[in-house]
Amino acid sequence: MIKSVLFETVSALYLYRNQLFKAAVGPFILLLIISFSLLSISNNFLIYFLWAISIIIEVYLAVRIHRVILLKSNAVVDWALQSWSKREMLFLMHYAVFIFIGFILEIIIFRSSLLTMYVDSESLIYLYVFSFLPVLYLLCRLSLVFPSIAIDEALKFKQSWEHTKKHQFLMLNVIFLLPIIFLIPLVLLLVFFENSVIINTLINWFLTVIQVSLLSIAYKNLLISK
Repeated sequence: MIKSVLFETVSALYLYRNQLFKAAVGPFILLLIISFSLLSISNNFLIYFLWAISIIIEVYLAVRIHRVILLKSNAVVDWALQSWSKREMLFLMHYAVFIFIGFILEIIIFRSSLLTMYVDSESLIYLYVFSFLPVLYLLCRLSLVFPSIAIDEALKFKQSWEHTKKHQFLMLNVIFLLPIIFLIPLVLLLVFFENSVIINTLINWFLTVIQVSLLSIAYKNLLISK
């Protein structure tokens, strides 16, 4: 099924390229403005405020991409940024719950590891990676709620857990491994444009588009096409 999801995603990105561009270009411009603004801001409150705004923009972007991929011609997408709705708020709330759970889990694992071993700089890197693994696992198991909310189905976390029970490796590829493959060409640009705000913003934006598209196709295969 991994090959099927990959090929379907590439096909969807091509077939709906015009709608996807309309859905994604506005958020990209806003994220780029925020990235440039952060270069000249030293006030912590403003930094956190812009960081929060960027999360809201990414949520808005994710919802639009999910709807284009899953609803196809029924997804109304134009150049204008549409108003924030209950759908985006529900998406954001689920995202916040997941981030909170993941953060607590990562802190518990990281701190318990620090208490049981001497940590040098190299070991600290391994600890960060190790503490990230359960968060990644949670994301793989619970992430089906996001495309469902985007198309007004509102799947529960428990239901996502059940639907991904037999497809954990697929979800690992969708959430983590396959996006890395898509990103390799863009990451190579950093060799020539080191510390470029535009390239860094482009990479983050492109990663969101790819991850959301892959997740939409995985959702379609696991729930809609069954």
